[in-house]
Amino acid sequence: MILRYPKIIFALLMLMPVFACADDFYVITATHKTQKEAQDAAALKGGWVLNTNFYTQLTPDLYAVVRGPYKTQAQADEKLAWLTDGGRYPGSYVKNPGKINIEIKLGDRTLSPQMLAALLGELRIDVSEHNGASHPCEPQAPYKQLSLSYVTIERYYDDAKNEVIFQPKDVELDVGAFREIDKTGEIQRMRICAE
Repeated sequence: MILRYPKIIFALLMLMPVFACADDFYVITATHKTQKEAQDAAALKGGWVLNTNFYTQLTPDLYAVVRGPYKTQAQADEKLAWLTDGGRYPGSYVKNPGKINIEIKLGDRTLSPQMLAALLGELRIDVSEHNGASHPCEPQAPYKQLSLSYVTIERYYDDAKNEVIFQPKDVELDVGAFREIDKTGEIQRMRICAE
């Protein structure tokens, strides 16, 4: 029977990747030019930060505050309706962002590209430049240093307003030093200064 219908089988096999490859649907509640702005907005209003460079159909070089991803547009539309009920999150919309540009080869098959995109959106990497040689625990030549941080919420009580105030708070992760020597490109890792 299979041999009698090779053209039909070929056509079905060609269509299978379309059905097997599910799209992602996001509810986008805000878009910002900097990761810090997006992280502050996500911390205060919910959601997480998505670097738009991670998807093929999003405007590049922006940071979106999102909910999702959802496997169907109907699920995303339902979340959008809930978020915008009562005038909350004006301007929010559902978007199919295209194909994700993250390929995972970490050996952990349980880590999805979408989860990695969420982690990378919430974790900020800042690069600072240094001349070096100011003390024995740093490179003795010009270098760049990476620092990692994320945004959480700080809560305090305002006596004058008689209310609880929430505001974004940067938390720097103490991971020691990640440095790149300008001249050679060497990556130097120092967990603590042992001098």
